[in-house]
Amino acid sequence: MEQESRLYILDMLKGIAIIGVVFFHANLFSYGYLGVDVFLVIAGYFTTKSIVRQFDNGGFSYLNFLEGRLVRLYPLLIIISIISLLLGYFTMLPTNYKNTAETVVGTSLFVNNIVQYITASDYWDASNEYKPLMHTWYIGVVFQFYVLYPLFFIGAYHFTKKWKRVVGVLLAIAGLASLLLYVLPIFDTAFHFYLLPSRFFEFIAGGLLVLVPTGEGEKREWKFWFGLFLIICLIVCNSNLTSEQYRLLSTVLFTTLLIRISTDKEKLMSIPNLKFISILGIGSYSIYIWHQVIIAFYRNIFKDYLNIWQYVFVIGFSLVVGIASYYLIEQTIDKFIKRTSKAKVFILTISCMIALPMSYISFDFYKRAGVVRDIPELETEVSKPETWETLVYNDNVYKYDVDFPNKKDRNLPSNGKKNILLVGDSYARDWYNILKESHYANSLNLSYHKSLDDVLYDRIRKANYIFLANHGDFNLFDSYIPQMSHKELYRVGDKRFFSSPCLIYNRRFLGDSYYNQKVDITDDIANRNIKEKQIFGDGFINMMDVIKDNSGQYCIFTPEHKLISHDGLHLTRAGAKYYASKINFLSLFHGVQ
Repeated sequence: MEQESRLYILDMLKGIAIIGVVFFHANLFSYGYLGVDVFLVIAGYFTTKSIVRQFDNGGFSYLNFLEGRLVRLYPLLIIISIISLLLGYFTMLPTNYKNTAETVVGTSLFVNNIVQYITASDYWDASNEYKPLMHTWYIGVVFQFYVLYPLFFIGAYHFTKKWKRVVGVLLAIAGLASLLLYVLPIFDTAFHFYLLPSRFFEFIAGGLLVLVPTGEGEKREWKFWFGLFLIICLIVCNSNLTSEQYRLLSTVLFTTLLIRISTDKEKLMSIPNLKFISILGIGSYSIYIWHQVIIAFYRNIFKDYLNIWQYVFVIGFSLVVGIASYYLIEQTIDKFIKRTSKAKVFILTISCMIALPMSYISFDFYKRAGVVRDIPELETEVSKPETWETLVYNDNVYKYDVDFPNKKDRNLPSNGKKNILLVGDSYARDWYNILKESHYANSLNLSYHKSLDDVLYDRIRKANYIFLANHGDFNLFDSYIPQMSHKELYRVGDKRFFSSPCLIYNRRFLGDSYYNQKVDITDDIANRNIKEKQIFGDGFINMMDVIKDNSGQYCIFTPEHKLISHDGLHLTRAGAKYYASKINFLSLFHGVQ
């Protein structure tokens, strides 16, 4: 009874945290991601409590500790990985399936946080909203913590009798170092978010609650050390914290204080036990594992922007599946372990026997760029490896990051063609592909340059026509505009066709209406185009208006039934050809045949 009274507040806290996380991934609560930070602090507390108890009883085993954690984490990870691979096979386009296969490998090896960190800077990476296994980065961080954390205790226990005090000091130092990594602008946001070194202090915050003295005669000492730790934190953090960092650190502090309250019976008795929230907390791991899979596939198959009833269904279904998973899978495994001593070995053996071939298959899918079936809409074929990587077409432009032909260069004699300079990111590369697919291609000297540097100034001087194109604010080029004033200058407008190609692809089951799908322009793109039209006038190229029909909507497929875009933002080769056939180049180029 006492144990229950000491734990229910933490179950409620986990319940509130998991609701926040689910709502965040459903795009309903902007700060719901902080629920993960609550989990990290609580994980640090319970892990430390378990390790200390085992050491006190003289029976701690590092391998047994890891075995127990693996048995808890691995089975559900394997299940959702299999489901993601199977559903993705039938419902995802190559780029998205490549990402899913990649995350299956990362999830199976408990390194998806590292995978996510590496791919965070990938320009072509799919949006997190449509990744069914995006959330397993958290499991990677937790398992890496399980691997590293006991080593502090093992080392101190074997070298000193006052091992608890030594561990506390070591963890305080490690926690402070981790906090510094998090708050100081040494590394990028992805490092802070995905990797253990900048998350370690959250675990330690919970762990120190177990290690600091809390006895009646030691309360003063506890308050002194805890107060000193807070003062150091404030000195370290000062006023340079971002709003996101303030929110995270406040969450960690609040969670730590609530855990401290949960050990005080007098304070605890005044807090009501909300049974439903507690149940969600008890099943929080299962809910966490399942919810993103359900939400992501719903978005990929049915609808990306949900109404109120769809939110109710998706969130409710996620909670029901999660609770059912807890009682049917987690509890069944726990009972099995209690019945036989070899249960853990059996479960891990079966899990590994599934995980290893699954990882191999997933890696093969990754190498195939996610192409596991012919996709006529994208002109990709399983039997033709040259068609697998649909993104290569857009990136081909990099080989044209070269200077214009120049009379002074004997190797590049003047050819009498117009010099066309394209400046910007992937949108500029799209425009390059449009020009290459047009009948003007052989009449133009094309040069692409991404960087804003001295090389760009030199090419501006030589260019006859300049096209600025980037996904974002054109003010990026402000300092270069004066150099372009005497040139034929054009601004290529922003464009967006859809949020998820999978959502478009999965409407093939609708029959004849599949290739007739059309979309409305988003408000942000429309407003940006209006603003830039006012600035550039006739020098503005509205990329959305080019494909607008009489109803004011925008087509997704070419007349040949090919997808205009592979990701909703960038053009396929068929899309570039379609644009080349629709754009009035006579109004852009003068004297060019």
